[in-house]
Amino acid sequence: MTKQKAIALSILETLTESKTGGLPAGHMFAALMSFCGHMEFNSILSALERGGLVQVSNHYVTPTDKARALFVKEAAQ
Repeated sequence: MTKQKAIALSILETLTESKTGGLPAGHMFAALMSFCGHMEFNSILSALERGGLVQVSNHYVTPTDKARALFVKEAAQ
């Protein structure tokens, strides 16, 4: 698994387990900044958004139903 995939999965897992329904992008970047730079983080977040797994509005990131379904299937196995 590549570093970018691992970071993307950690973002999705964190978002789907969040009790608030989402998180500010800046808070997630702060938690991940020892693993990736700002441009790389934004690139990963954009890829997740293009893939329909997250929605970003006013720097607040929420998982989509598609992302939640992915982790429900994973937990059931």
